[in-house]
Amino acid sequence: MLRFVVRRLLVAVPLLVAASILSFALTTAMGDPLGEWKVQRPRTEQEIATQYARIGYDKPAVSRYLDWAGGFVQGDWKTTVTPGNGVVDVRTEIGRAFWVTFRLVVAAEIIALLLGMVIGVIGAVRQYSWFDYGSTGLAFLMFSIPLFCVAVILKFAGIRLNDWLESVGLGRWLITVWKRSSRAYRGFGIWRCSCSCSTEACGQVRCCRCRSTIFPTGDGAW
Repeated sequence: MLRFVVRRLLVAVPLLVAASILSFALTTAMGDPLGEWKVQRPRTEQEIATQYARIGYDKPAVSRYLDWAGGFVQGDWKTTVTPGNGVVDVRTEIGRAFWVTFRLVVAAEIIALLLGMVIGVIGAVRQYSWFDYGSTGLAFLMFSIPLFCVAVILKFAGIRLNDWLESVGLGRWLITVWKRSSRAYRGFGIWRCSCSCSTEACGQVRCCRCRSTIFPTGDGAW
């Protein structure tokens, strides 16, 4: 048994290396990491060269990979590279996102287990009833639809639900909230607001409420 475990671990090492090379290659092929920064306003060649040297993008791809892989193994996951948005430690950011994802997954699993047990018990007690056939058919339908399609459907269903709740005077219940760190602003977004600009503060900026989210009026755009 021990020999089998050791052999599987040894096989996993080259697989991890191959996966890291593929991930790095795909990330590199996505384009210039400073592309958005360069189009914000005209940049001089010196400014561009300085920023490329800062993030190590002036080195060959192999050298960049070795530097990244070595730092990753040692726990140094580097920082974000976009100038003007502050320096954010990647490891800290991934850790924060991991715990948010973990809470969402745990909550979703608990809700799924509770609903599954309740529906399963009712379906077993009322076998071959309309509830049994309906819940089974709905389960097969949800399994056959890709998750990203379900997410889009739920998003638009939430928009319609908000519209209906607002029409009957109950207000909007579903809110999408985010915070974007920047030297200029912090903000939040709400699904499908009416199109009108006001001096209402969203974070620390004037906001223009539009159809799908709240956008700041001023420098830059989300």
